Amino acid sequence: MDLSTSIHLHSQRHGRARSKALPRLPLLLPILLIVLAGLLLTGCGRKELPIATVVASPTAAPVETPSPDVATMPAATSVAESLTPIQVTVVLTDALGPSDVVASAAVDVSAMVTQTPVAVEETIDCALESDLDLAGYPNLEAEMGCALGSALTGAVGFNEFGPGPDYTKFMVWLSWEGNIYVLLPDGTWEAFPDTWTEEMPTFACNPLGGEPTSPPLPRRGFGKLWCENATIRDAMGTIEVEERLCQHAVTQEFETGRVIGCFEDATIRYYKLFNNQTWEAVVQP
Repeated sequence: MDLSTSIHLHSQRHGRARSKALPRLPLLLPILLIVLAGLLLTGCGRKELPIATVVASPTAAPVETPSPDVATMPAATSVAESLTPIQVTVVLTDALGPSDVVASAAVDVSAMVTQTPVAVEETIDCALESDLDLAGYPNLEAEMGCALGSALTGAVGFNEFGPGPDYTKFMVWLSWEGNIYVLLPDGTWEAFPDTWTEEMPTFACNPLGGEPTSPPLPRRGFGKLWCENATIRDAMGTIEVEERLCQHAVTQEFETGRVIGCFEDATIRYYKLFNNQTWEAVVQP
């Protein structure tokens, strides 16, 4: 066999062998792709899951994990077996800048804190305390100032004038002074000496005519002053109830005036006579 014939026979055998191998390549490609994907997954390894970081009140946004291609995803059972529980640790990190942490914390604290005013009772330090019988009057020292002397418990007489029951006119008699205080309807007061004595008639006058009675006429010292002073008589008018003594009375001087506490059964009357010639009356049932 010559050389050309030998070469020709060799190329025919090689061609038949290559033609037999070519049909197998399409079958090998998927296998090669799977092997290549496995090598890539093995080379990359499982990524470490991030530790959730919570700074003050902001909540870290969830991190989306890219899903692998369906063609290269391993079996579900093998993935579940390879995963382990993750423990979330709350730490302060630099995930947010220091200024962000301070700002967010300040906002959260200010939202939760509510300022509530605290009521502080006003107190006055006085060298001499007010009488205990006057303790029922609220804010006594705040209105009248400190007491200037001890309380007196002498007899006190009083009479309401004009229509009731909310009387706005009074006469008050202090036995140890011998004075009558006229509390006028305009909010001012005047003091007059009590000039009536037991030898004098009970009624000093009777401008109404007929048999004098009380009420409507004031009597004794109140009636004598009422009869002798036309200005007082016109301002005060007549009475609806008879004059009487307080069952218990306490009078005490303060920096801005005097307070007369008149106790009657279940009623307490406080007469405040200020140094500026004004007065107030408070009735406590």
